[in-house]
Amino acid sequence: MNKKKPHRCGRYFFACWPDMTPINDFAPRGANPSHSAAGQGGALPERPKPRPDKWTLLRAVEQARDPLGLKATPLNLLRAMLSFMRDDFISPHAEDSHICFASNAALAERAHVSVQTVERHIARLVGLGLVTRHAAGNNKRWARRDRQGRVVLASGLSLLPLLERHTELAERAEAYTRQKERLTLLRDRCVLALSHLKSILGEAKANAHELCQNAARILRRKPVEEQLTGLLDALKVEKSCIGEIGTGKSRGSDTSDEGHKETNINPSEEAPTLEDKQLSEREVTAAFPTLCLELRSAKNNADCKERMDLIASYLGLGQVWQTVNSMGPSLAFMILGYVLERQDRIQSPRRYAMRLVRDLQSGAMLPRDLLPTTAPKEPRSRSSMALA
Repeated sequence: MNKKKPHRCGRYFFACWPDMTPINDFAPRGANPSHSAAGQGGALPERPKPRPDKWTLLRAVEQARDPLGLKATPLNLLRAMLSFMRDDFISPHAEDSHICFASNAALAERAHVSVQTVERHIARLVGLGLVTRHAAGNNKRWARRDRQGRVVLASGLSLLPLLERHTELAERAEAYTRQKERLTLLRDRCVLALSHLKSILGEAKANAHELCQNAARILRRKPVEEQLTGLLDALKVEKSCIGEIGTGKSRGSDTSDEGHKETNINPSEEAPTLEDKQLSEREVTAAFPTLCLELRSAKNNADCKERMDLIASYLGLGQVWQTVNSMGPSLAFMILGYVLERQDRIQSPRRYAMRLVRDLQSGAMLPRDLLPTTAPKEPRSRSSMALA
């Protein structure tokens, strides 16, 4: 089979070969895509970022105003300086592209402030490194122009640091925004935790609760992140303690028959003490069977106290047991027996006992509230304690 002769059509030769030649082979020189271009195993070259104009530079300073400690007046003064510059871009290659040679009176008129305010805030901007003085020995501001009216030499305030620190200021503003969002979320969590704690304690107890008062005082101000983190942890621990002990609204890990009775809030009625009701041996055995079983073989009061100390050490009560002992032998016996009966259902016996002591001392709980409302389970042997 004979091949047809190529014919000329316009600028290019198109051959009618049986295996057609790719059209890219006939593209003008330089039009063929590079083998390293995108789609051929390579990446397209990055386009240079556009140079920020002077108002973009000012916007970066405004977004970083809080970490820089700037108010509205110095920002308005910066805006007035930029407005006196003819070019839209700050450049170190021309004097009038980064130097503001307007007088303090002109800046004060445009910023709607006094001359003394201009002088004070210029010193503030210079101290922050946002403006530098590019002035002669007499600190005067002036400009020398050529015959065409172009500024060839100037003395005044240089705004070149705005261009040089643009990336730094943008990153600083972004970091501050993220920190502020994190702080707001942490503060909201503290508010919710405090509200939950108040709902558990009740309005009367919450107003007298030291942690609630401290939390309200912190949240009224502008706390730092460390303060909010510590406050949130303290609120969580307090809610956990209350949940373990079981109040009228939150029973924690206790069962439904172990709730504390509410104290009568009528001030005309006095709260009865432990002596108001003498407990019989049967009632004590029924209320605290495990502790009674451990102390049944004690020879005397000293031996009984020693065994109670060993049980408190086994439970990990620590310094709380000393506070319990200071409340008297009767209450010490009842608190230890109360915790011992519930040790399998509470997470921290020490915090549990500490909360019981606090409620008994404040009057939020009465000694008779330590008695169960239903018959307890059969006593269990505690030979694993290795009591003497």
